[in-house]
Amino acid sequence: MQRYILSIVGMIIVSVVCGVVLPEGRMSNFLKSSIALFLFFVIVSPIIEIATNKNNLFKDIQIEIQQEFLSSAVDSQVDNAISKVENSLRDNFFIETDVEIAHYVENNVAIFKSVEIWITNINKPDHTIDIDDIKNHVASLLKIDKEVISVYK
Repeated sequence: MQRYILSIVGMIIVSVVCGVVLPEGRMSNFLKSSIALFLFFVIVSPIIEIATNKNNLFKDIQIEIQQEFLSSAVDSQVDNAISKVENSLRDNFFIETDVEIAHYVENNVAIFKSVEIWITNINKPDHTIDIDDIKNHVASLLKIDKEVISVYK
């Protein structure tokens, strides 16, 4: 952008100097017309570049927006998994839980490293809780190995 502005300013200065230096007459009108035409092309050239996609000014902006979208999609995937686990444990095991999922991103998909489940409330006091059953249930729900799941009472 700075180069573009400098080239316009330079062309304006050249045209002013030529207008002052050149004598009146047919040759002066021809040179002024030539300089004006050249100045027009300098001004219009970035528009032509954008139209022909030789210089895509919006490429960086598009990449940044896509990265933000992918990041929010991964966050949404993790949040949905947490809700899925909490709701399933409440419905199937009658327990209230807090769930945390540690993850990393590979190919724009969240890969779960570990799942930590804290049992905060047992809705049926006489109901026995088998930690292995909970781990197996969550492992099948999230399609992960049960060894990465920890359950705390």
